[in-house]
Amino acid sequence: MVGYLWFNGVIFLIIGIRCLVSPVEAVAIPYSMQADSKDARNYLRASAGGVTITSGVLLMVGGFSTQYTFAALMLAITLFAGLVFGRIVSLFADGKPSVIPFIAGSLELLGLLFGIFWFAQIH
Repeated sequence: MVGYLWFNGVIFLIIGIRCLVSPVEAVAIPYSMQADSKDARNYLRASAGGVTITSGVLLMVGGFSTQYTFAALMLAITLFAGLVFGRIVSLFADGKPSVIPFIAGSLELLGLLFGIFWFAQIH
């Protein structure tokens, strides 16, 4: 489980830093979105950057300290469940996505399943 938390923590941290530094290139362009206003970049930096960075840090802390392992595991499961849920809603509301969201959604589902697996191991 430590490896799961560390791996996902590092991935979230890397993605978050990239989104914080280059929100348009990291989020808007790959998903064919326009983010040419200050408000759009502000939103991307906060939601895709700041939230993702702090989540990654908590996941890594949970890998270091058993005191925070359960909280980190719950965060991972919650994050991945939210991402997968949003992708499913979008599939029905918006139709089949291109390859980038499909791959991202598949990896998020895998992260969710591993999180549920580790949760079952400790309960």
